[in-house]
Amino acid sequence: MDTMEKSEHLEKRKSSRAVFQQTNWILSLQWALENTLAHPPRIQPINISLHGMKILANFKIPLFEIVKIQLLDKQSKDLPLQVQGKVVRVEETDTGKREKLYGLALEFENLPAEVQKKIIALTD
Repeated sequence: MDTMEKSEHLEKRKSSRAVFQQTNWILSLQWALENTLAHPPRIQPINISLHGMKILANFKIPLFEIVKIQLLDKQSKDLPLQVQGKVVRVEETDTGKREKLYGLALEFENLPAEVQKKIIALTD
């Protein structure tokens, strides 16, 4: 794949993405080995789309691990939205500060219609 094809490929996404920091949502994650971390978890959501989201974390979640995601709208009195996903990509980054960060791509599974509508509203 040459540079032009790669560029075009990257522009064609399954769905539009929203920068998470520009939303009113707060993210919470739960996964099977959560309690085995040697240090406090730090999670920075990067973006969200109808198909999934990308986060940056100071811990690694194994590929294909199932995660429970809660999305809370700071401007709503509604209960948090409950979503299930799985880790489909793990990218390790060395910060040079004796800390590794991991870019984790999470793919949503069986996204409820209510959540789909809210994500579509964010990405339009």
